[in-house]
Amino acid sequence: MGKTEKMIGLFVVSYEITEETLGSPKFTVMLAVNTPEEKVSGTGQITTGGVESPNPINTTLSGTYTYMATMKNVQILIKATGSGHIGSPVQPLEGQNADLMMVLDDNWQSGTANYKYINNNGQWISVEGAQVRVVNASLQAA
Repeated sequence: MGKTEKMIGLFVVSYEITEETLGSPKFTVMLAVNTPEEKVSGTGQITTGGVESPNPINTTLSGTYTYMATMKNVQILIKATGSGHIGSPVQPLEGQNADLMMVLDDNWQSGTANYKYINNNGQWISVEGAQVRVVNASLQAA
């Protein structure tokens, strides 16, 4: 796929979103991308190496994407909201537990992300400027 080709159809792609800092959260995302409707949906799992969140946080993601063009390049903006269990594992509630915004290169392979999630103590944790890399993709039109 060339640098300026747009994907058409439905495809699945998985990303790993990480920071360089030891013990920082890792957000693993698997998305189904519906290009005719410019929508994304899928799942995510946030894990940390720290003691604050030893249990993974699972989320179901739903959102949209758009192409952003500048004079120099084209990038892809993905915005998704996650829902899943929030609060303690003993008395979990269902609700919004994550927000994700990724800016990817136009080949869907890499980029940066800002996201926030609710940890197991019920607090929002924000992560900015994390690196995004593709880990598995079926980047062929369906």
